[in-house]
Amino acid sequence: MQQYTNSTPDIHDLVQIVNNGGIIAYPTDTVYGLGCNPYMPNSVEKIFKLKIRENKPLPLLCDSLESALKIASFDKISLKLAEKFWPGPLTILAPLKDYSLKSSPNIFLALIAFTPFATNFYVNRPEIL
Repeated sequence: MQQYTNSTPDIHDLVQIVNNGGIIAYPTDTVYGLGCNPYMPNSVEKIFKLKIRENKPLPLLCDSLESALKIASFDKISLKLAEKFWPGPLTILAPLKDYSLKSSPNIFLALIAFTPFATNFYVNRPEIL
């Protein structure tokens, strides 16, 4: 396992790893999360296996409200909540409108931003999993 920081070169490496099917571990304000490219069903399946999870949905983290609006339908209340509290610790359940994500089981949305606590990332390369 290799450790990365939130430096620009490391972020570029992490993007490449995720886009090649890799899984990353990243810190949040309370726990570590596992991340992958949600458009790669095999990567999503790897996370389900790593977490020994069957039917409990995985969150889909977005970098902005604009990104979230491209992939999910927000009602008026959800939109107002997102505008007021994102970025921040708010998870919104929303139906998908980006049907290319339908191959990944039960996805819901959450927005997370890089903050001072997000300084290290851990990566297992796809060939290891």
